[in-house]
Amino acid sequence: MANTIFQSLIDNTRDLRKRLLWSIISILIFAGAAYYYRGYVLDFIQRPLTDKRLIFIHPTEAFFTYIKVSLFVGLLVSAPFILYQIIQLLIPYIKDNEKYSRGFLSSIFISGSVFFYLGAGFAVLGVLPFALDFLKGISGENVQATFTVGNYASFVMLFTLIFGFVFEMPVISYGLAKLGLIDKKTLTSKWRIAFAGAAVLAAVLTPPDPITQMFLWGPLLLLYGISIVLVGLANRGE
Repeated sequence: MANTIFQSLIDNTRDLRKRLLWSIISILIFAGAAYYYRGYVLDFIQRPLTDKRLIFIHPTEAFFTYIKVSLFVGLLVSAPFILYQIIQLLIPYIKDNEKYSRGFLSSIFISGSVFFYLGAGFAVLGVLPFALDFLKGISGENVQATFTVGNYASFVMLFTLIFGFVFEMPVISYGLAKLGLIDKKTLTSKWRIAFAGAAVLAAVLTPPDPITQMFLWGPLLLLYGISIVLVGLANRGE
C-alpha cells in the first residue's frame, strides 16, 4: 500500500514537471516573438494613454521593460495551453466523479480561455483609459503626468491579469456545479456576502480611486449573477 502511494506521488510529480516545462517553453517561444515585435507591443499598451509619451530614468529600464512585457505577452498567448495543462493535471482527481466527462472538460477549456481574454481586453481597452484619465485629473493642474515605461508597463500588466482572472468566476462556478460541489441555492443565499466581498476585492486589487474600483466592482457583481445562472443550468442538466 505504501509503495503504491509513493509510486503515485512520483508519477504525479513527473507529470507536473513535464507539463510545467511545456508551459514554460510555450511562454518563452511567444515571448521571443513578442520581443521581436516589441515596438508594436509597446504601441499597443500605450493606447490607453492620451499623450502616448513614456520616459525612462535608468539606463537599463527600457530594456528590462521590453523583457517583462514580452514575457507577459508570452503568458497571455499561452494562457489556453497552460489551462489545458492544468486540466490534464486535474483529471486523475476528478475522473472518478460520476459527472466527469470529456465534453465537460472541453467546455471548461473553451469557456475558460474566452472569459480570460474577455477580461484582459475589457481591462486594457475599456477600463484603463478611464482610470488613467481620472488619476491624472485628480492630480491637479500644477502637476504634469509623465509615466516611466517600467512603472506604466507593470501597472498595465497587473491590471490586465487581475481582470483576466476575475472573469474566470463563471467558468469556475459552472465547473464546481457540474461536479456537484456547489448549487444555485448556495450562491443565491450568499448574495449579501458576495456584494460586500466584491467591494472589498475591488478595493484591494485596484488603485485607490473610486472610479477604477467601480469598474471592477460592477463586473464582479455581473459575473456573480452570470455564475448563478450557469450554476442553475448545470444543476438542471443533472
